[in-house]
Amino acid sequence: MNELFNNFLEKVLIEKKSIFNDKSTNIFTQDIIQGIINDFINNPFGSANEGKKKALKQPIDENDSNIKAFRLIEYLKKTNGKKNKLDFFDKIKKQFEKANANGKELFAHLIWLRYLPIADTKAKTKQEKIKSFFEINENENLFPNGIASYGMAQQQIDNEMVHLVCLFSYLQKVTEDKSINDSEKIKNLIINWIFDNKDNSDDEQGCKTEYFEKILKEKIKWDGRIDINKHLPIHNMLLHLCNKVKYEPIAIQNHKISIVKNLYKEYLKKDLPSDYTSLDKIDKYILDIKYEIKKQIPDFKDFWHEPIVSKWKGDYVANSYEILTQYQKQIILYGAPGTGKTYNAKELIKEFIKVHNNSYSEISETDLNDYKFQIENVESQKDSEYKLTGNLKDKNVIWDIVQFNQSFSYEDFIESMRPQMNGEWKIVDGIFKKIANVANDEKNKEKSFLLIIDEINRGKIDKIFGELLYLLEYRNESLKLHYSGFDFSIPDNLFIVGTMNTADKSIALLDVALRRRFWFVRCEPQESVLISLYKIDADKKVNNEDNAENFKRMAVKLFRLLNDEKNGILKELGDDASELKIGHSYFLKLIKTDENGDDIEPSFSDLKNIWFYSIIPLLEEYCSFNKTMLSELFTNKLGKENDLSLPINFTIEKIAKIK
Repeated sequence: MNELFNNFLEKVLIEKKSIFNDKSTNIFTQDIIQGIINDFINNPFGSANEGKKKALKQPIDENDSNIKAFRLIEYLKKTNGKKNKLDFFDKIKKQFEKANANGKELFAHLIWLRYLPIADTKAKTKQEKIKSFFEINENENLFPNGIASYGMAQQQIDNEMVHLVCLFSYLQKVTEDKSINDSEKIKNLIINWIFDNKDNSDDEQGCKTEYFEKILKEKIKWDGRIDINKHLPIHNMLLHLCNKVKYEPIAIQNHKISIVKNLYKEYLKKDLPSDYTSLDKIDKYILDIKYEIKKQIPDFKDFWHEPIVSKWKGDYVANSYEILTQYQKQIILYGAPGTGKTYNAKELIKEFIKVHNNSYSEISETDLNDYKFQIENVESQKDSEYKLTGNLKDKNVIWDIVQFNQSFSYEDFIESMRPQMNGEWKIVDGIFKKIANVANDEKNKEKSFLLIIDEINRGKIDKIFGELLYLLEYRNESLKLHYSGFDFSIPDNLFIVGTMNTADKSIALLDVALRRRFWFVRCEPQESVLISLYKIDADKKVNNEDNAENFKRMAVKLFRLLNDEKNGILKELGDDASELKIGHSYFLKLIKTDENGDDIEPSFSDLKNIWFYSIIPLLEEYCSFNKTMLSELFTNKLGKENDLSLPINFTIEKIAKIK
């Protein structure tokens, strides 16, 4: 990996030659870089998906040079709407349609560099991606398997490529100095660039910020998609490639922060340093932690090994995965409405899939459905003859979901005796018995089976579970079932994940026998989820501006007004206040997309509708439908003129003034 990187720096940046073709020379000049800036950064269609949105909205003007250059309208017509999004490679092929060969070749080199460290993309796939943009000779030696932890695949490629173009524009200028004649000197320049440090020269563009500002002034158009100071995954990978001893092969900056935050005190026995998020210090803290872990865990290799990952990820999914695989094979995710219990249950299934496949690539909802439990439809099947459908035979994780309610019964869950058309009676298996029997099959012992029981506390537990109350505690034993007399046991590779809304029914009222057999993971309202998905600066104050970002900040402000531990109004609800909160999921409804999957900017009306048709009705229930009590929740905190349970008071101006 490092040898390839060194060769790239010396051949391309110093010798100005191609790593793909020995005949290509002088490909690294300022003119070629400027052409890439014009074709890629100054793209009037913006990012990949933005390109389609703008193309569809614009009238076709044959005299518009941009439309003629990129020909996105024609491309969209050819796909007949089947391709909902232009991916990155669709986009750049159109952007570079009229670029010269050297420009395309140099950009292909930057794509190669961006894919170089990615661990969860195969060498052949990397090669095919570049070949889809620029024809290169078959040479898998240029495409190793990578070093980066997951998270780099496609998420921020557009942004990262802009940073790489600007970095190499800077490097092209400084390497005109003949004293910059080896890869080690170039590596130091790259490190300084990433940390935004001025070099020792008189060059006024000695740091990233100043260089970006210069390019921004020269641009023809700019769509604001680039965050200049964001620490991107490619930055961390470049740091590792430039100095593998000092910088860890961890792509995502938030992962680095989480590792230090959650492991520093445990392994170093010191208080967490106040500057643990500092870009120039965090890798040192990580190396210190790594050294101490190796003393305690001899076979420790990296931070993605269990149980280390559970400790530093520190979220519901990581904690739940650790509990299920190491302590207790059945858990309940519980919490207030809107805290993402069912969402986290599905994320837990994705975690099982990632671990089984030894890959941390993102898993979509469509991908998740490919793992859902299905058996072949053979009417003559006996208990031991259930077979997974063909598409599941190669899957290592199988899951299903069922929701309990007051009418749900043992007969639905385990087994029943049902009359048939011929007058006979037949044993009919329920979902739990079916999935347990398949999991028990010797052919499936290496697979993990998960059953989500949504709203577990809504069902009559003793009536539904029957013999399971014994078997959940003693999995190494078996009991004869009520109707069939079938000798039944719960296999070790079957995990149960329940979800429970504590505002609907207190956890204290849950069947004591069941509580003893499950471990419980509390899901809390998470402000960080809103901030992350809204993509806003949480510290920026709400004002009177009529724009989407301000409305998102208002949503966070209202979320805090409800849930803050010290100043939130819901703490006034008494002893049950800890269970009567408003989860972040309600406010996520502010994020909407159109039929093409493009973001729709929220309006104040959207926020108001969420408040009065989703949140206020829940607050009314919390207040036992006592309007005076509901009104006092707001007026005791905000004053009589700011009763936000009344539509007349829910205005931009009043929300902006709330402290």
